[in-house]
Amino acid sequence: MRLTLYSYNSFFVLLESSAVFLSLQMLKPRLWSEEVLGELAGSVMGIYLLHPLLIYYWGKTPVWQLAASNSAWLPGLVILIFASSLAIVWLLRRSRFLARWLL
Repeated sequence: MRLTLYSYNSFFVLLESSAVFLSLQMLKPRLWSEEVLGELAGSVMGIYLLHPLLIYYWGKTPVWQLAASNSAWLPGLVILIFASSLAIVWLLRRSRFLARWLL
C-alpha cells in the first residue's frame, strides 16, 4: 500500500480535509442540531487518538485489503474508521468509571 496518500502533510489530505470542512460548514444550519455538534465536539480528541489503532486493526481484515487496493473505496474506509472511533468514544463517555479516568 502506498503511504504517500495517507501522509498527514500531503496535498491530498489537505484537499480532503478542506472539502469535508466546507461540506459540513454548508450543512450545519440545516442538518446539525446543537446536541449533535456538542457530542461531536466532545468526542473529537478521543477519535483522533483512537483512529490510528483502528486503522491498524481494520487493516488486517480481508475486507480492508480488498477495499484499500481500489481508491474508490477510500471514502467508505474513512466512514468506517470514523464511525468505529465515534462508537467506541461514545461508549467510553457513557461509562461513569472510564469517563472519569480516561476522558
